[in-house]
Amino acid sequence: MPTRRKLMVELLENEQITAEGIARVFVMKVDEAIAELLHIAKTVGKRFKVQPAECKSCGFMFQKRLDKAKLKTPSRCPQCKRERITKPRFWIERKT
Repeated sequence: MPTRRKLMVELLENEQITAEGIARVFVMKVDEAIAELLHIAKTVGKRFKVQPAECKSCGFMFQKRLDKAKLKTPSRCPQCKRERITKPRFWIERKT
């Protein structure tokens, strides 16, 4: 039987998903999902991709650094100070 982490890798290879989406699918807290994503990112290396969070108001694109604080959805935009932020999405490129 595959481990939860292997199932997450399979999910990430098949679709783009937010940390909240992963938490919902695997019935865990968002912080636990983010910790799993960080581990998966280290395991798969450059195949791990992030569509960073973006401000819906002004278009500010948040940096896509891989640390726990940066995988979470920011609370507000540093540029326009609004709170209309898209959630970052994650996926894994398939091996070719």
